[in-house]
Amino acid sequence: MLRIKGVALAVCALLAALGTASPAAAALPPSVHVIAFSDWIAAYDFSPGLLTVEIRARPGGEVLWSGQASEDPSGLCPPERACMQWRTVLFGVDLQEGMEVRVAGATVTKSVVVVDRYLGVWRGGTLGALLDARRPAGFTEMYFSMGDVHYTYSLSSPTTTPPLPMSAEVAAGTRVTANLRDADGDLALYELWSATERAPAPAPAPPDDRAGPGEFAAPPSFGGGGVGSAVFLGGSVAQLEAAVRATGGAGAWVQDPSGRFFRLLLGGPAFTNQPFVDAFPGGFAGPAAVFVTLR
Repeated sequence: MLRIKGVALAVCALLAALGTASPAAAALPPSVHVIAFSDWIAAYDFSPGLLTVEIRARPGGEVLWSGQASEDPSGLCPPERACMQWRTVLFGVDLQEGMEVRVAGATVTKSVVVVDRYLGVWRGGTLGALLDARRPAGFTEMYFSMGDVHYTYSLSSPTTTPPLPMSAEVAAGTRVTANLRDADGDLALYELWSATERAPAPAPAPPDDRAGPGEFAAPPSFGGGGVGSAVFLGGSVAQLEAAVRATGGAGAWVQDPSGRFFRLLLGGPAFTNQPFVDAFPGGFAGPAAVFVTLR
């Protein structure tokens, strides 16, 4: 879901607009906003200080990334709000439908489940047709622009702001985003219609089916450091992962025939280890030198 810089900045501005409140609206409850199509997380109105961010494969499932943050790297948070924003790709995570994002402050923890209900490219038609076309259940608001004017359509009052008749033509290729906002103010924003087709999903990796001894010739010796060398006697990537885990390791580095090193991270999401799988398709036919890491 990586996007070019201009689009990323536009998303920052959209997040800022969604989170903007007037000075009179102080003391708002903490909320979390998640944008699937450009991998953004924003946290609003938490107490100042470190926030713990956690991304899970599904609600209550495997933790893909966890850490602490206290800054707004985009620089676009509204000044009257306590706000932080992050690109999740910096954590090595590409937000996908069904993932859970949790943000915890000193006293409050909030979570949002990622939504990604992409319908394709809008081919043109009236506003009424756009609102009716394969409408997914559950959205609360939609956003789109025509010329220099940005429009918001609210499901609670079926009109646009600023007003626009249902007969108005919405040009082909207009990008339309929508959101699900719960009673606590948490929000999942997703792309409903886009200007261009999304890139197809990458082809699946070749099967990891090269069975072998699947063990080390001898346990790695870590000494006083966090890295130990060992010889893997051959087998699949899954067998190597199991062998590393049995030693108490957290990962491994292996050199390919060209001399490049690739990292295998235990418990990491599939895309994190994809370069390793691509470098050793099917595993290892014979012995291979491995550097096992403890963290």
